[in-house]
Order: sequence, then structure tokens, then C-alpha cells
Amino acid sequence: MKTDISLPDQIFEEAEAVAQQLGISRSELYTESLKAYLRRHNRERILSKLNEVYSQQSSDLDTVMTTIQFMSLPKENAPSQLLSNFIYPRRRIKQIKLIENGNGTYR
Repeated sequence: MKTDISLPDQIFEEAEAVAQQLGISRSELYTESLKAYLRRHNRERILSKLNEVYSQQSSDLDTVMTTIQFMSLPKENAPSQLLSNFIYPRRRIKQIKLIENGNGTYR
């Protein structure tokens, strides 16, 4: 689609120089620049929505689930101090019996 836009002279000259330096047309430069701007704007919009949701709901971690997840990691993939903090939290967790459902999940 063709469109006309107005740019300040300095921005136009800088864009022209960058396009020449990259060996692309002005149209390609403007298209790629606008795509990058839209991606960033979309990420910011998504982050804003997530922040809105999480500001209304608790983000506390479930101690039992966190412990189980860390215990399932191979020891070489988790720093020992971090791992021990989750395996041996300040408050004791009752022993949990996991029963496999047969499809790789547990109840």
C-alpha cells in the first residue's frame, strides 16, 4: 500500500543515511522500523494486561508444589543452596504420597 507521511527534515535525513548504510530502500527501512515498534508496543500492552491481572490475584508460590518441582530437578541443574532452601523450608511439610495416573501425571 502506498501512503504519504510527513517527517521532520532531520529524521528523514537520518533515515536516508541509515537506509543507504544498510543497502535497503527507505520503504524497507520504514516497514522494518514500524514492525519493530509494533512488536514492542504489543509486548508492552501484554505486560500491562498481565500486571493488571496479577495485581488482583495473589502471586504467592505454593510451597508444596515448589518443593516437588525443585526436587524433580537433577541436582547438577540447581544450585545446592537454592535447592536445599526449597527441600527444607522453614516450616515442615507433611510427607506427600503421589499416585501416578498412568498417563505421566500424578494425583
